[in-house]
Amino acid sequence: MNIVIVEDNNDLLDDLLFGLEHAGFNARGVSSATALDDLVGGGAFTPDLLILDIGLPGEDGHSIACRMRADQTALGIIMLTARSDTREKLKALDGGADHYLVKPVSIDELVAVIRALGRRIPAADEPSEQWQLKCRQYGVIAPSGEQMELTALEMTLMRALAEQQGGPVSRRSIVSAMGHEWLDYDQRRLDTLISRLRRRWREKSGFRLPLETERGEGYRFSAPVVLIA
Repeated sequence: MNIVIVEDNNDLLDDLLFGLEHAGFNARGVSSATALDDLVGGGAFTPDLLILDIGLPGEDGHSIACRMRADQTALGIIMLTARSDTREKLKALDGGADHYLVKPVSIDELVAVIRALGRRIPAADEPSEQWQLKCRQYGVIAPSGEQMELTALEMTLMRALAEQQGGPVSRRSIVSAMGHEWLDYDQRRLDTLISRLRRRWREKSGFRLPLETERGEGYRFSAPVVLIA
């Protein structure tokens, strides 16, 4: 899912981007309506979901939500603001927002709301056909034709996920497949591997790799995939 966060607090924006990327979302951040229009206006990035602060420089979150909702009826909109007044909440919901969250909010709660909302949002950037994993040549190919070479560790990871055909694979199983002892392995290395793979694919293709984090379980590859010898 493509997400744009519009937030003028840089520290909070960085925290939100880190949390959403770690949860498997393709997130971008901007600090104003003008920056948002620059990001999405040329078609280089099409959001499925907006996370909007209300008190922004220039155009406020209420106005952004109204005009973006008018342009994209299927767009998900979450207001994330310090304003807890009921009138503000009603104004936001009447203006097109799907959810209204009051700061501070935990990243787990935000991710849960996004995933619940995502069940009704048709993702703009995710192909629905079959992916291919080229085992001998160490490569992955999207249904739309984009492809990327994989390192040996990335190949081992992708193969472990592909063999489960959408089912979750535990972190322990992945570590074992890579030839390491679970108790001796620094799990931050796996997190780094996952993050780097997601980033490389996004930079290569322009859209998100459907490699999802299953909180408390591990990871899964959410799209159909076939293994090619």
